[in-house]
Amino acid sequence: MEYAECYRRACPQSDGARLGRLLERGEIDVISATSADGLRNLHEMAGGAGRPQLVQVPLVVVSERVAAAARELGFRAEIGVARRAGDTAMLEAIKAWRAAQNSL
Repeated sequence: MEYAECYRRACPQSDGARLGRLLERGEIDVISATSADGLRNLHEMAGGAGRPQLVQVPLVVVSERVAAAARELGFRAEIGVARRAGDTAMLEAIKAWRAAQNSL
């Protein structure tokens, strides 16, 4: 039997300052998160300076478990939960979020 590791979750080595600038300028409308780990990584990447803006950005997540993780991280904005896991359901949830924004 052979074993091949083909997937792992790790915080990207990315310029957190760029994320901070995008948040500061209000250029991120909504965040989609498919895992609690991914959301934690984003939270970490934002750093202390970017977190106050990050937690104000609306989220669309794949499950109630990820929504609970977002609340634990301090997210205060609207959290939409897709009906099921998968790309199509996430896209539908993002479209529904956008439609709600346009109707305000």
